[in-house]
Amino acid sequence: MAELQPLADELTCSICLEIFQQPVTTPCGHNFCLPCLDKTWTGQSFQFYCPQCREPFQKRPQLKKNTVLCALVEQLQQVKIHRDLGQPHSASQDGEPLDPQSRKGDQEKDEAVGIVACDYCLQTPAAKTCFTCMASFCQEHLRPHLDNPTFHGHELQSPVGDLARRKCPEHGRLREFFCSQHGVSICCICLVGHKTCSPVALDVARTELKSKMKQKLTVIYDHINMASSALRDVKLKQRAVQDTAARKMDLLKHEYEEMKALIESEEKSSLRKLKEEEKRVLDKYDHVHQVLQKKKGEIESIKEEIELLLTKNDEIAFLE
Repeated sequence: MAELQPLADELTCSICLEIFQQPVTTPCGHNFCLPCLDKTWTGQSFQFYCPQCREPFQKRPQLKKNTVLCALVEQLQQVKIHRDLGQPHSASQDGEPLDPQSRKGDQEKDEAVGIVACDYCLQTPAAKTCFTCMASFCQEHLRPHLDNPTFHGHELQSPVGDLARRKCPEHGRLREFFCSQHGVSICCICLVGHKTCSPVALDVARTELKSKMKQKLTVIYDHINMASSALRDVKLKQRAVQDTAARKMDLLKHEYEEMKALIESEEKSSLRKLKEEEKRVLDKYDHVHQVLQKKKGEIESIKEEIELLLTKNDEIAFLE
């Protein structure tokens, strides 16, 4: 039956860690017990998350019963029931009995999937565990406890695995209670030393601890949701800052481009005016230069005429 362990793991709810009850499937493809998922989503009104992959859902998904998983769970439970009823499983395929080493291997495999083997034959699943003998017996080897009056006072319970670990190391009795003050499992004789404590039965302690762990898990889920919400808020604020900075940079770039265009326009206008003023002044000096050139020519002509007169020796010609 060890080959059924992977199937049992696949049919285990990740919230309660038990075999599925009313299995449903979320839109992201993960499976949970319907009561567990309802309890996890209780109190959430804005956004819902998958307890396994944390995928968010804007509204609470409409969950439907997973009929395939229901059928698999039912088959697994039927197989366990048949094994608990004592159906033989230790013979080899050719009908030969297994050797002691093989029996030990089968016993270890059975313990791995929660099946307790008979401590007498090590083959057939145990039907009962005797807490007086501290041993488990199949239906065949349990007969002395049922028929012989000597064993009528022995306490028989459903099969319990790993009896050696469940024995009290001090008194050799089954540890049936748990002391939360000291955090230890104790037997009925140990109760004398725990008078001031408040020990409870192991199943009660387990139920209480599971309840506390589920509550803690719910709180953790709430904290995860709050952290996820805070992360989303931070991301939104980062994007808002980035968008604002991008808009301001675009506006600033546009303003500087306008300023550059205005400066270039003023530069061109100033250069044009300077060129015009330069041309006007140069034209004026050209005119003055032409006038002076003309005057100079006239003066040089008079000079040449005077010099020519000075060369004449005839007084009458000179005076005329």
